[in-house]
Amino acid sequence: MAGMQGKALRWGCAAILALILGCGGLLGGAWRAWGWWLGRSPVFAEAMALVEADDEAALALGLPVEAGWRRLGVVRQDEAWMEFPVRGVNARGTLAVEARRGEDGAWALTRADLTVGDREVDLLQTYAEQREREREAAVYAALERAEAEAGRGRLDEAVAAADEALDLDPDNPDAWFVRGKALYELDRLEEAEAALRRAIEADPDRREAVLRLGAIERRTGRLDACIATFTRLLRRDSDDARAWYERARCYRQAGDWRRAAAGAREACERGLPEACRMTGR
Repeated sequence: MAGMQGKALRWGCAAILALILGCGGLLGGAWRAWGWWLGRSPVFAEAMALVEADDEAALALGLPVEAGWRRLGVVRQDEAWMEFPVRGVNARGTLAVEARRGEDGAWALTRADLTVGDREVDLLQTYAEQREREREAAVYAALERAEAEAGRGRLDEAVAAADEALDLDPDNPDAWFVRGKALYELDRLEEAEAALRRAIEADPDRREAVLRLGAIERRTGRLDACIATFTRLLRRDSDDARAWYERARCYRQAGDWRRAAAGAREACERGLPEACRMTGR
């Protein structure tokens, strides 16, 4: 009797163990299936693309980076969250992301935190900073190219390079100034004036832009505006010989010979040779 009871107990334990293992297998399979489904989400794809593009993540994990299959998360109609392991050639970590769907149907990450050991990296912040550095470098390179092209007399190419800089930084005063200067040399005065005004709007103290703006006003016959432009410049710096001379040219073109001569003398006394020639000295 005791033998039969022992045998029944062994069979019972085996059945329970088989049931547990079977349930575990089912749960494991379900978890893998859920992880596979999450991996097909655009949120997952965007999160992995961010990990691979971010310099901080690449430094912490080492490239290439792969995602583990033990993924937790929920994707609803307008929002999603996920947490899953990631592995690079140097280290392992965990990525936790949240996202929202916009009115256009596209998903946008609102959180992306990478944890590697005791180090936590806000990937949205570090990637934004990285992109800003890249943008600034591209603007600088385009401006250098614009200046170089202008120096070689390739003015259309200079305008195109300045436009590249403005596509990246629409309020950049250097780019507007280089554009305006090249357009002025191309005799495209209306476009040059618009560019120079943008440069002055962004940087009111940009003397060279104001000088060229006044020259355009003189060349287009707006002599009152020309005089006012150079007067404002002289209020800032009464020793500006070029401003004295350019205002004198505006007065001369307007027929005010007395003020033209007086302005030319001021410029000559401050060492501008062409102003001295204008006075007959």
